[in-house]
Amino acid sequence: MSNYFCAKISQEHSEEVRSLALKLGVPKENIIFSAIGCQFCTLGVYIKFEKRSTLELFSNESAPYVLERW
Repeated sequence: MSNYFCAKISQEHSEEVRSLALKLGVPKENIIFSAIGCQFCTLGVYIKFEKRSTLELFSNESAPYVLERW
């Protein structure tokens, strides 16, 4: 079963969020950023995790970068 992380982040923090996901073993093709539907200087981030435990760890470590969780 897959687990997904979806949130709005500041555009300036996109590389920190990407690096954190990659550090936790998420393949780069499972990380998507999109500006569709977001305000100026914000992005939507969508990440697919294979393990719930990795999703929970990422959620805790990425909290300072998240403006809104979807």
